[in-house]
Amino acid sequence: MEQRGSKSYRFDLPLTGDGSAAVQLLQALVPLSRAYHVTLHPILYVPFSWGDATDNGRYPNSDTGLEAQGYDRVAPIVLRFAADIGESLPGECREWNDGRLCRDG
Repeated sequence: MEQRGSKSYRFDLPLTGDGSAAVQLLQALVPLSRAYHVTLHPILYVPFSWGDATDNGRYPNSDTGLEAQGYDRVAPIVLRFAADIGESLPGECREWNDGRLCRDG
């Protein structure tokens, strides 16, 4: 990417289940991004909707429950990788908890 002039990499990062797949991906990409001077810009999302039967049926049956579950999945990723990721995480986490999880908030 660096040889072709790319300085950033934006990608979708689904946060399903316990988040271990997302953590493993970021653990692999962060050192590579540093080595090749590429800024990572993950788009964090929780792929669920009310009444969805995926993710082993672990979805709550209320909007408040869905929001809490989404927060519980996003917050650990933000806290763990905010210093290693580009501006995507601070922008994303401002939507959650009034920015209190952001390194700049």
